[in-house]
Amino acid sequence: MIKSHDELVAALKAAGVVVDAFTLASEGDYTEADAEWNYKDVPHLFYVHPNMRPVLGIVEHDKNIFISMQRILGLWLPFSVVSYHAPAQPETSFTTWLFYTLVVSVRYMHPASGTCRIETIYSVGAPKLLAWTLPIVRWLIKRNYRSLMEGDTPMRARRVDLRKRGYEFSRTGDRYSFLESLDITRSNVIPPRGAVPFPAAEIDLNDDLPPGAEVLLGDDGHLGLRLIRQGDQIMVFPRLCKHEGALLDGQICEKKRIRCPWHGRVVAPLAELNAMHPDRVERKAGWYLLKREGTVLSIEPCAGDPPRELV
Repeated sequence: MIKSHDELVAALKAAGVVVDAFTLASEGDYTEADAEWNYKDVPHLFYVHPNMRPVLGIVEHDKNIFISMQRILGLWLPFSVVSYHAPAQPETSFTTWLFYTLVVSVRYMHPASGTCRIETIYSVGAPKLLAWTLPIVRWLIKRNYRSLMEGDTPMRARRVDLRKRGYEFSRTGDRYSFLESLDITRSNVIPPRGAVPFPAAEIDLNDDLPPGAEVLLGDDGHLGLRLIRQGDQIMVFPRLCKHEGALLDGQICEKKRIRCPWHGRVVAPLAELNAMHPDRVERKAGWYLLKREGTVLSIEPCAGDPPRELV
């Protein structure tokens, strides 16, 4: 037996609980799949939402049971959360805290061509003696919703941008899985066919890339490069995380590594070279060849068509 949102609310009312129901919505040119992926993406809770500290309990393909430590009005409060996606039902979750119960479900609507409206239905339950506090709880939920959207909306927008440029995103089944989202080693980004590397470029290491500087080359897709110089060491990183497409620009380089801002995946440089090495140096970085001679670093596409796979 798997109860729907309405069945849970009916059971609460039958138990004498007063329920306040309302709907909050977000709309964009993302797809239902983008929203479903976002809701079932467990690892991003640890990195994208600073006011949340999840403690995972049970994670399966169609359910996620955890304790959500949430910062509300400066206090870290624990909430027990059960999220599930049963066949022929929308994604549903319920939460309990002290005297309150919260039941949440999601529905998708398409008010205009190419857009998706995501309506989140909230049903907040409280004992009759505390019914007067429900407007306060509603205000807190709306505040929390805005905070969540500040983190989630840019993730969806990034996928929309990549999809418009021909990228696709893989998944193993018809629906996204809570459990599979935990594997951040997967490469779920499928680059567009026929993508062309950026043209050859030259960089003066004294003027364009002095110590502490960085240079971005190409676009922010799978064929773009980010060059970072720390002291005499030059490191070449991709600009896109091949896990789910996060933009890696701006991420701090520590111990010759950068970290994905969405899921914490550690990304190593595609190539490293020393700016002060006395000899002519060549390094391959993905689908580019780096040549350093004197103070000039040239970046050239490798011969042949770039493959469909990510570098």
